[in-house]
Amino acid sequence: MAPVELDAFNSNVRPLFLLGGYFFVVGALTSLIIRNVFYRADRSLPPSQTTRHRQAKRRKHVQTFTALSVISVAMTSYYYYDSLSLSYRVWARERGEMLPSGLFGPGGILGGGEENVGLELGRWLKDTSFALDSWEIIVEKSRRFWWSQQILFGTTVWSVFMGLEGRRRNIPYLWAFLSLGKLVAVSYGLNLFFLAILVTPMPLPDSEEPPTAHTAKTRKTTRSGVLGKAANAVKESTITTENAVQGYWQKAAAISDRYMPSKPSRWTPRPVFYILPLITNYIAAFLVPFASSTPSFSTIILTAQLLPYLLLYIDRLIPSSFGYTHNTLQDAHRASAPVFRFMSILSLLLHLKQTILALLDNEPGSHHHRHSSLFTQREEHHSTIKRTSTAVGRVLGSINDHPAVTNIGCDVILCGLSLVLWASIRGLDVREILNGVGLSRLGKAFPQNARETVVDKIVDARDKAKELANELLEPSLLPSPKRGRGRPKKGTSQTESSSLRKSTRKTTMKLDSDHEEEEDETYIPNHSNKPDEQIEGEEDPEEDAEAGVLSWGLLSLGGLGFAGSGVLGAEVCT
Repeated sequence: MAPVELDAFNSNVRPLFLLGGYFFVVGALTSLIIRNVFYRADRSLPPSQTTRHRQAKRRKHVQTFTALSVISVAMTSYYYYDSLSLSYRVWARERGEMLPSGLFGPGGILGGGEENVGLELGRWLKDTSFALDSWEIIVEKSRRFWWSQQILFGTTVWSVFMGLEGRRRNIPYLWAFLSLGKLVAVSYGLNLFFLAILVTPMPLPDSEEPPTAHTAKTRKTTRSGVLGKAANAVKESTITTENAVQGYWQKAAAISDRYMPSKPSRWTPRPVFYILPLITNYIAAFLVPFASSTPSFSTIILTAQLLPYLLLYIDRLIPSSFGYTHNTLQDAHRASAPVFRFMSILSLLLHLKQTILALLDNEPGSHHHRHSSLFTQREEHHSTIKRTSTAVGRVLGSINDHPAVTNIGCDVILCGLSLVLWASIRGLDVREILNGVGLSRLGKAFPQNARETVVDKIVDARDKAKELANELLEPSLLPSPKRGRGRPKKGTSQTESSSLRKSTRKTTMKLDSDHEEEEDETYIPNHSNKPDEQIEGEEDPEEDAEAGVLSWGLLSLGGLGFAGSGVLGAEVCT
């Protein structure tokens, strides 16, 4: 057998191919979601959802979360490149390799001639494991793991929410959203799913066929030059890959429906089937910093990354006999409240543990001067505040320790901002948010939504005014006609009394007809045959800044997992 040259393993083709494949997969998954979720939702909107008011509101909210998605992609791309560049520079310095001074010019990558300094990407990728190295850098110190732990908990809560809400709205390809959250950023996948909810106010119909490369009417554009041909080739390959993925997914869905038939819309699994995977996931997240630089580190990281996929489709894997069928959809939605409370409690406890540990590890030693003996209590008080503020500054400032930590920290901040905006624009009930984090007793102290209270007052005032008008217009209270002197003329009293009776009858009939019209206006039909499917999606939530402020407070107190349990749990239970 002929010896294999070492240059075949040290070539830059393999790293560049992997990098190109990464961007290709991200683009293909994004295109799959746009064409098979957003396009279907736009075509299946009923007339009640295409009014000017709702379209204008939906367009504004779609623009907001689209901007957040673009910011997430730009941020992740920048820090991802910075992490790759730093990893290569460290590798080159440890092995005595020359580093290029730039892209062009003397000593650059494309400088040309003898002064050209090439990149040894093949050797670098062979000697280093970029993904595991990034995770070890993130978790090697307690102040850095304070950020990354929130991403792990936020991903767990998001996967449970996406499985419940995706089944509720019949949104396909949920795995694509979660995969984009793993490949790009959690904030990117989260904002894409928020966009999917905004464009699907009602469940998507099963009969609507998604567009494919053969059925969609696309305009063929001819581009000249090398870049134009490359763009056309990338576009055609993306569509071909998307159609192939869609075909395989439809086959897998058919096999799944054969062995695991779909459940009724009011069916929910027992909470214990969520509790067991959640406990495993939180244990894996708890063990991540202890397993750093050990052979089991990759196994624990892989477990924490794959368990959200199980939580995403746990309702499809469990037989119907291991769940409950509720009377209404509202009861089915509220049945998942214990799951979110369980996640919020674990997220809060572990976040507080990590916060205390990070503060203790980054607390500087107390300093004393020669007059400390005269001001013992005062100096101790001030030194404690100073040490605590210094530790808090170091924990929050660890976001600048490394590009990988910066990427995770910015992802946490962007996810928190998305949750706050979502709670505000959806007008989530404050009591439901507090119920999602296990503070239902505190939620009882809050009054009903202020907007609903004002509406109730207006309705009560209108009803009282109508009752008063009806009492004033009753026939018994009408003034009797004034009689003159002497005996009335023959036939006059009969005519006046008959006319009075007619007018009174007309007034009474008019009042009765007005009362019947009011009853018709306030009548709510009883959809006993298909109750919740027709009402689902017809609500028109109004914006409420109070829910956003509460969400930001929960985020500051218990981290991303705690706030996500409250906001996303309130969205599911309403």
